Amino acid sequence: MSIPLGFCLSTVGVAPATLLAAAARLDDAGADSLWVWDHLVSVGRDPLEPVLDGPALLSALLVSTHQCQVGPLVMNMTNWHPARLALLGATLARLGAGRFALGIGGGGLAAEQLPFGVDQGDRARRTQRVLEAVQLVPALWRGAPVTFDGAVYRFDQAQLPALDGPPPLIIGARRPPMVRIAGQYADGVNLQWRDRAWLPELFAALDAGLASRQRDRRGFDCSIHAGWTQFSTAPQALLEEWAQHGFNRAIISLDPPYPLDAACVLLMHAVRGVDRRRQSNS
Repeated sequence: MSIPLGFCLSTVGVAPATLLAAAARLDDAGADSLWVWDHLVSVGRDPLEPVLDGPALLSALLVSTHQCQVGPLVMNMTNWHPARLALLGATLARLGAGRFALGIGGGGLAAEQLPFGVDQGDRARRTQRVLEAVQLVPALWRGAPVTFDGAVYRFDQAQLPALDGPPPLIIGARRPPMVRIAGQYADGVNLQWRDRAWLPELFAALDAGLASRQRDRRGFDCSIHAGWTQFSTAPQALLEEWAQHGFNRAIISLDPPYPLDAACVLLMHAVRGVDRRRQSNS
C-alpha cells in the first residue's frame, strides 16, 4: 500500500534556475505535486540569505513542468488580500489548465513580519483571516457581486470576472479550529507529521467540518507534510502508515542542495506502489 508522493521545494538559499531544474526533474520522475513557500526572509538562519518569492515562481513552475499539480504551500494570508489572491489564483488556474491548486494558511512567524511593521495578530485573528478568505476567494471566482461584512474584510458589491474550472482550495492547518474550517469550506487540508500527536483531534475537527456541509472524507484531499530527513530514513513504512491514517497523498520538504537522486529513486518505488494499490482496488 502506498500513496502519491509530492515535494515542497524550499525557496531559501537557492537560485531560480536550480529550483526550476529540480522541479522539471521531479516532474519527469513522476512526482504527484510540487509546491513552494510564501516566505519573505530566511527565518532562523542567515537573515541575508537569498530568498525567492514563491508566488512569483508559480507561473514558471507551471510552464517548466507538464504532469504534476503545482501550488503554494501555503500563501500566508497575512501577506495577501483576498481580492489579490483571487486574481492570482484565477491567472494561475488559466495558465495551469487544471494543474494549479491554491494553498492558503494563517502564517505565524512573527519574526518574519514585525521588522517590516506587519502586525499579523494573534492565533484567533489569523484563523479569522483564513475563515473569511476561504469564503471570499471562491465567491469572487463565481463572478457575481460579493457583499461581505466580516471581522477582517468588508466587500461592497465587489466583482471579478467568472472563472471556469476554479482550482482546488487547500488549507494548511496545525490545530483543530483551522482543520474544521478546511472541512467546512475548502477542497483539502494539509497537515504536518510533526503534529501527529494531534491527529485524533485534527481528524475529529475535519469530520465535523465536513459534516456541516453533509460531506465525508471521500473525495476530500487530505495530505500529510514531512521533512526529508525524517521521511528518507523509512519512506515506504511512512507512506504505508500515512495511508492507514487516511491520508491520500504525501508532500515532502526538500532543502537545497536538493537530494534529487534519492528523491527520484523513492518516486520510482512510490509510483509502483500506487499503481499496485489502484490495481488491487479495481
